[in-house]
This record gives sequence, structure tokens and C-alpha cells, in this order.
Amino acid sequence: MKARKRKNAAILAFLAIPTILYLVFIIYPTLYSVWISLFDWPALARTHTFIGLDNYITTLRDNRIFWVALTNNLKWCVGSIALPMVLGLLIAVFISGGKKGDEFLQTAVFVPVVLSITAVGLIWRWMYDPSFGLITNVLNFLSAGNFAFNWYADPHSVIYYLIVAGSWSYTGMCLCLFVSGIKGIPQDTISAARIDGANTWQVFVHIILPQLKNTINAVLIYTLANAFKVFDLVFVMTGGGPGRLTNVLASLSYETIFDYHEYGEGSAIAVLMTVILLAISLVVNRIVRIERE
Repeated sequence: MKARKRKNAAILAFLAIPTILYLVFIIYPTLYSVWISLFDWPALARTHTFIGLDNYITTLRDNRIFWVALTNNLKWCVGSIALPMVLGLLIAVFISGGKKGDEFLQTAVFVPVVLSITAVGLIWRWMYDPSFGLITNVLNFLSAGNFAFNWYADPHSVIYYLIVAGSWSYTGMCLCLFVSGIKGIPQDTISAARIDGANTWQVFVHIILPQLKNTINAVLIYTLANAFKVFDLVFVMTGGGPGRLTNVLASLSYETIFDYHEYGEGSAIAVLMTVILLAISLVVNRIVRIERE
């Protein structure tokens, strides 16, 4: 009995440490943000007035930039599916044959994953630089100086350049997940299909894709989560500009709290972002469950 009690005590101790950390660094800040969002809470004011859901109503009804930021997050979702998932899948299929150089290609694509998003943002800000960036120099060389590239020329298009930069960082993880999924497909099935006369496209559509369904679901959830938690890249590359048109929900919440010193409204934006992400996650999980059934 003493040995069992000591074992149970050790188990509880190991469970208590991560539980306490989770409560302190996740649950408490989340609940405190919800609490702050119910107040008119200017940073420099000594008193904080309880206003209920007014911050949420004001944000949804009057804050035009909130809808711009939400639209940018949704664009990021589409871009995260169209670019990293598609590129990762195509490269995974290409290197699945075990050809010479496949491991080098996989490593090269994966390298951006281990970089911090801040480093990725600095790299791409230099690449996009209209004066001495890599893209500008290459285009000038190819066009003999007749082509000028300025990613800030159309403020409404800047968000797409950010999505491309973010996709460069996400593609490596998608590739690794797809490579693992393809390696789990029985090679006898693919060999039998080729013997029966199936070409590469038919093998891809009718054999590889159906057996990658679970992997695709995992990659989809991964990319959607990244699409809504994106902040670093926007902050480093544009700071939400030009004209606040590249803000996403996370950067808008940060800007509202730390630049405009409106803690209540900024917290309300963060809570709304959490609710939207939770709703999207529930829908995705429901779709995955229906497919499994």
C-alpha cells in the first residue's frame, strides 16, 4: 500500500506541474482578457467603467479595420491551403520515388520551418525591397532595367505578398507530413496499379489521395491554426500598413492595446478571434468526423 501511495503521489506530482503551468499561462490570461473586454479600460485612466458587451458591439458595428483584419485572416486561410498544402503535396509525391537528391530537396524545403517567423519576415522584407532587394535585382537583370518591382505600389495587394512569405515557412512542415503519409501507403498497391496500366496521374488521384485523407485533415488543421495565429510576420514586414490594410486580428488587437491604449477594445478583438477560430475548428472537426463515418 505504501508503494502504491508513493507511485500515485509521483504521478500526481508530474501531472500537477504541467496543469499549474497551463492554468497560469493559458487559462488565467484567457479569462482575464474576457474580463477586461467588459470594461471601458483606457491605459492611462485611473478608473475602469463596466460596459458589458459594448466593446464587442462597437468592434463589430463601427470598427472598419476589424473587418479588414478578419478578411485578411480568411485570405490567409485560403492562401495557406492553396500554397503550402498543394506545394507540399506535389513535392512529397515527386520525391517519394527515392531518387538521388530527394533527401537534399526535402531538407532544403524544410529549413524555413526551423527559422523563427521574425527571421522569415526580415528575409522576405529584404527580398521584396524595391531598391536593392533580391527580386528587384533579378527582374532588373532579366529585363535590362526596364521592369520595376514595388510591392507597396498597390496597398490592397500587399497582404498577398505576406501570404507568399508565410507559405514559404509553412510548406516544409506540410511536406514532412505528406512524406510520412505517402510512406505509409503499401507500395504493392501502387505497383499493382502500374502493372494494370495506370499512369502517374491515375495513381495519384485514385490511390495516393484517398489514402492520404487523414494526413490531409491533419495538415488542414495545422494550416488553419497558423492562419489565425499569424502576427510576427505582419508585425515585422509591414506593422499592419500601409493604411492599416495588412492588419490581421492578432496584430489589430496588439495595435489597439499597445498603440492606442484601449485595453478593453483590444481584449474584445482577441476574444472574438478566439471564438472565430474555435468555430472554424469545430466545423473542420465535424467534417473530418463525417468523412471517417
